[in-house]
Amino acid sequence: MRFYVLSFAALCSMSLVACSSSSGGSSTTEFSAGLTTVSNKLNGAASVINTSSFVGSISNLGKIPESSGDFSPQSAGLHTVWTTTPGVLGLYDGTEVSLKEWFTDEFDPTYVNDNGAKVTFVGRISGSLDLLCFLSKLNFTTDSTNLPEVGTHTGTLTAAMATACGDESAAGQEVTMTVTNTTDTSLYDRNFSVDLGNACPFLFKARVSSTAINIATSEDQSCDGRDQASSAVILYNKTTDVIRFTYISQAFSDYPTGYEFYRGYYNVGDDEAYILGTYGTDDGTAGVGGLTGHVAYTVVGKPSAGGTVAVSAKSLGNTIADNVYNGCINQTTKAVTSASDTLACTMTGVDVLAVLNGVMVDARDANNSISDIYNITETATVGFTDETDMF
Repeated sequence: MRFYVLSFAALCSMSLVACSSSSGGSSTTEFSAGLTTVSNKLNGAASVINTSSFVGSISNLGKIPESSGDFSPQSAGLHTVWTTTPGVLGLYDGTEVSLKEWFTDEFDPTYVNDNGAKVTFVGRISGSLDLLCFLSKLNFTTDSTNLPEVGTHTGTLTAAMATACGDESAAGQEVTMTVTNTTDTSLYDRNFSVDLGNACPFLFKARVSSTAINIATSEDQSCDGRDQASSAVILYNKTTDVIRFTYISQAFSDYPTGYEFYRGYYNVGDDEAYILGTYGTDDGTAGVGGLTGHVAYTVVGKPSAGGTVAVSAKSLGNTIADNVYNGCINQTTKAVTSASDTLACTMTGVDVLAVLNGVMVDARDANNSISDIYNITETATVGFTDETDMF
């Protein structure tokens, strides 16, 4: 059994690029450039661990096996299991791979699984930036906000648009997009709702200014037969050159099902990246015991300077023992450089167990239905300030 999640990237490829404006056309260069900048920052954060070479699009969530629950493990040295194969369920097709291969794939922004689906943290989050394709193909009139004008815009995706944006099957898709001003302008200037002809429009909010690029997105997948929702928030401060992001994908029935949660903080000027995530299954039970199988992790390091990267990985329901494994890895070779349990690397890391039992589970338990994730507010934020409170 495999769980499928239609990503923001897939949705935009199918729909947003299909819109043609009901009004004239001025340049959307600044918005497009801003989105490109944010995408580059996400990829920069991922380069804290070197990448491999897969390429693709669309999104799904692979199966993770069930287990009897969390065993509150003690930490062990990452070197003891880093290259063990079989080790943990891989992102490609569910075949078990080593932790080394799992992390190589997870931190590759272009990685896809056997269905051509983007299943990494950057793949999930960057899907919300596929508005770049939409804006690059259309002549929507923008105003002082650098965003499409308030109003309703309708159109049909041409074959050329569909092909250019990576989804030939979307040709002929009719779309209606409604744009409104936000009431609260602390983070976003415009609300967007894209109607694809069903009861589940794709929602997003945006700001593109001289000081900030902020994007919040959400998707209700019940119209595709899945009792599931997902959302992402990306906040980029142009002045400080800092990007913060978060993503959640959660289902509310048909257990066991998938659960993903990611956070990241990347200070480009200081060359410091902090990323956490969990990818696995959920049986619907509250608390950490409900996450029945996963790889959860924290990664701390310097994407540009390299050195050693602090990795803390929690395995549950895999071949390697249900445990927390800590260590330092070489950014270039991805070899473990520590011979014991340590997170004192070029930068000091964070043990994932406390994060799993706290931030990751708290985010999941805060939601009781699709609406809790889908109905993003005009003050939607990432839930943390910086590296001091994101864990």
